[in-house]
Amino acid sequence: MIELHTLLHDDPPWEDVVFFFKDGEFYKEHFFVAAIKKHLLTEEQRKKLFDLNLSIEECLNGQHTFDQEAAVNTIFTEWNKKLGFHYFGS
Repeated sequence: MIELHTLLHDDPPWEDVVFFFKDGEFYKEHFFVAAIKKHLLTEEQRKKLFDLNLSIEECLNGQHTFDQEAAVNTIFTEWNKKLGFHYFGS
């Protein structure tokens, strides 16, 4: 398995990225968020979060309103689809 440093600072093969999300250890939330930004977050999703005035951290920690929940769930579904397994959301 690749190291966290490789995940965050290099361009590992997608299979290694997926494996790290399945079995790796992010240690701290800011490393987890950095990996999401680098490998999962699209520009469209970034704009949506900006429009909703939400951070990735707020989404991950459930700190969003009921009105924002559908958008957050959609983003989580897209990330899960990209990874090929259920990781985000309930």
